[in-house]
Amino acid sequence: MLQRLLTPKLLQLAQYYPVITLTGPRQSGKSTLVQTASPDLPCVLLEEPDVRTLAQTDPRGFLANYTNGAIFDVVQRVPDLFGYPLVQQLRRLRRPAAANYLVR
Repeated sequence: MLQRLLTPKLLQLAQYYPVITLTGPRQSGKSTLVQTASPDLPCVLLEEPDVRTLAQTDPRGFLANYTNGAIFDVVQRVPDLFGYPLVQQLRRLRRPAAANYLVR
């Protein structure tokens, strides 16, 4: 696999910000980039119907499963998850930025 030029910048930002959003065109390697840069974080695919349903119906409970950070992929499927519920989760945890949520 090719080393991405954006990887060092992504890791640098992860030291300062609790949530990082990566956007770009379809099939451009966004998921691969974040998974490679943060292999210790679980990758949650919000395209899966059961995962999406849980995130939509119980956003607080859903986020409680990922208190050590996560990669949320295909976030456009559950846009409401990343407003108030995520802000509340971050306030509750009060951790340094290293416990990140990467959303794609």
